[in-house]
Amino acid sequence: PKGSTVNGVVSSIDAKGVSITLSDGVEGYARTVELSRDISGEAGSALQVESQIEAKITSIERKNRRITLSVNALETELEGQTIREYAPRDSEATTTLGEKLKEQLSKHEDNSD
Repeated sequence: PKGSTVNGVVSSIDAKGVSITLSDGVEGYARTVELSRDISGEAGSALQVESQIEAKITSIERKNRRITLSVNALETELEGQTIREYAPRDSEATTTLGEKLKEQLSKHEDNSD
Protein backbone atom coordinates (compact mmCIF):
# COMPACT_ATOMS: atom_id res chain seq x y z
CA PRO A 1 0.00 0.00 0.00
CA LYS A 2 0.95 3.64 -0.45
CA GLY A 3 3.32 4.84 2.28
CA SER A 4 4.87 1.41 2.79
CA THR A 5 8.62 0.97 2.95
CA VAL A 6 9.95 -1.58 0.47
CA ASN A 7 13.30 -3.11 -0.42
CA GLY A 8 14.33 -3.80 -3.97
CA VAL A 9 17.13 -4.22 -6.44
CA VAL A 10 18.02 -1.67 -9.11
CA SER A 11 17.23 -3.32 -12.44
CA SER A 12 17.99 -0.46 -14.83
CA ILE A 13 19.16 3.14 -14.79
CA ASP A 14 18.31 5.92 -17.20
CA ALA A 15 18.78 9.70 -17.23
CA LYS A 16 15.47 10.31 -15.43
CA GLY A 17 15.72 7.71 -12.68
CA VAL A 18 15.95 4.03 -11.82
CA SER A 19 13.74 0.99 -12.23
CA ILE A 20 13.61 -1.13 -9.11
CA THR A 21 12.54 -4.75 -8.93
CA LEU A 22 10.53 -5.39 -5.79
CA SER A 23 9.36 -8.75 -4.51
CA ASP A 24 7.75 -11.21 -6.92
CA GLY A 25 9.06 -9.35 -9.96
CA VAL A 26 6.96 -6.23 -9.37
CA GLU A 27 8.66 -3.16 -10.86
CA GLY A 28 8.80 0.27 -9.29
CA TYR A 29 10.35 3.48 -10.55
CA ALA A 30 12.13 6.28 -8.67
CA ARG A 31 12.91 9.53 -10.45
CA THR A 32 16.40 10.92 -9.96
CA VAL A 33 15.13 13.80 -7.80
CA GLU A 34 13.46 11.26 -5.49
CA LEU A 35 16.55 9.11 -4.97
CA SER A 36 18.30 10.96 -2.17
CA ARG A 37 19.58 14.36 -1.20
CA ASP A 38 23.01 12.73 -1.12
CA ILE A 39 22.74 11.74 -4.78
CA SER A 40 23.03 14.78 -7.01
CA GLY A 41 23.25 14.68 -10.76
CA GLU A 42 22.73 11.43 -12.59
CA ALA A 43 21.55 8.33 -10.80
CA GLY A 44 24.10 6.23 -12.63
CA SER A 45 26.95 7.96 -10.87
CA ALA A 46 25.75 6.86 -7.42
CA LEU A 47 23.86 3.64 -8.10
CA GLN A 48 24.61 0.55 -10.11
CA VAL A 49 22.41 -2.19 -11.52
CA GLU A 50 21.94 -4.88 -8.84
CA SER A 51 22.34 -2.32 -6.01
CA GLN A 52 20.04 -2.90 -3.05
CA ILE A 53 17.76 0.04 -2.33
CA GLU A 54 15.13 0.90 0.27
CA ALA A 55 12.36 3.35 -0.61
CA LYS A 56 8.84 4.43 0.25
CA ILE A 57 5.88 3.85 -2.07
CA THR A 58 4.53 7.29 -2.97
CA SER A 59 1.89 6.24 -5.50
CA ILE A 60 0.33 3.19 -7.08
CA GLU A 61 -1.34 3.57 -10.46
CA ARG A 62 -3.33 0.39 -10.96
CA LYS A 63 -4.47 1.39 -14.44
CA ASN A 64 -0.90 1.83 -15.70
CA ARG A 65 0.47 -0.86 -13.37
CA ARG A 66 3.05 1.61 -12.11
CA ILE A 67 4.51 2.01 -8.62
CA THR A 68 6.34 5.23 -7.86
CA LEU A 69 9.04 5.10 -5.21
CA SER A 70 10.96 7.73 -3.25
CA VAL A 71 14.09 7.44 -1.14
CA ASN A 72 13.71 11.14 -0.21
CA ALA A 73 10.28 10.50 1.31
CA LEU A 74 11.68 7.63 3.37
CA GLU A 75 14.64 9.72 4.59
CA THR A 76 12.34 12.62 5.49
CA GLU A 77 10.05 10.29 7.45
CA LEU A 78 12.98 8.75 9.33
CA GLU A 79 14.40 12.19 10.15
CA GLY A 80 11.01 13.30 11.48
CA GLN A 81 10.80 10.23 13.69
CA THR A 82 14.30 10.87 15.02
CA ILE A 83 13.52 14.51 15.76
CA ARG A 84 10.32 13.57 17.59
CA GLU A 85 12.21 10.89 19.52
CA TYR A 86 14.95 13.21 20.72
CA ALA A 87 12.99 16.45 21.05
CA PRO A 88 12.14 17.38 24.61
CA ARG A 89 8.61 16.19 25.27
CA ASP A 90 7.66 18.56 28.07
CA SER A 91 9.25 21.72 26.74
CA GLU A 92 6.26 23.80 25.78
CA ALA A 93 6.95 27.49 25.45
CA THR A 94 5.72 29.23 28.57
CA THR A 95 5.48 32.60 26.90
CA THR A 96 4.76 33.63 23.37
CA LEU A 97 6.41 36.37 21.37
CA GLY A 98 3.22 38.42 21.66
CA GLU A 99 3.29 38.12 25.46
CA LYS A 100 6.94 39.21 25.55
CA LEU A 101 6.23 42.23 23.33
CA LYS A 102 3.23 43.21 25.45
CA GLU A 103 5.39 42.93 28.57
CA GLN A 104 8.12 45.11 27.05
CA LEU A 105 5.57 47.71 25.86
CA SER A 106 4.03 47.82 29.34
CA LYS A 107 7.46 48.37 30.91
CA HIS A 108 8.23 51.08 28.37
CA GLU A 109 4.90 52.84 29.04
CA ASP A 110 5.43 52.60 32.83
CA ASN A 111 8.86 54.21 32.49
CA SER A 112 7.41 57.02 30.34
CA ASP A 113 4.88 58.05 33.02
